[in-house]
This record gives sequence, C-alpha cells and structure tokens, in this order.
Amino acid sequence: MSQQRRFFPGWLVVASGFVIMATCYTIFVNCMSLFQPLIVSDLGISLAQYNISNAHHCRVQAVWHGRPG
Repeated sequence: MSQQRRFFPGWLVVASGFVIMATCYTIFVNCMSLFQPLIVSDLGISLAQYNISNAHHCRVQAVWHGRPG
C-alpha cells in the first residue's frame, strides 16, 4: 500500500507565527528611537537614565522569567 504524505497544517501556524513575530519585533526595535525623545522629555530625565532603566528592567525580567518551575 502506498501512503501519500499529506501536508500538516500546523506548519502554517508555525510559519505565520514566525512572520508575525519577526515583523512586530523589527518594527518595535527600529521605531523605539523615534519615541525616546518624547518619553525622556515627558518624564524629565536624561536619555542615559532612560536607557539604564530599560537595561535594568530587561535584566530583572530575564532573571524573573528565567527561573525554572
């Protein structure tokens, strides 16, 4: 008996998720610098303080979400 391979539709979900995440992440990273001056002026802090704050937040999130179980 010959079995024909059918296309697994789950690969469409994987491919769609990859394209969506790649597009959203790229837009977010590239456009963040457009909003930094507005955020900094609104908060009354320097750009260095803002960037250090974001870096610290990323480290805290990595430690918090990187814990097992």
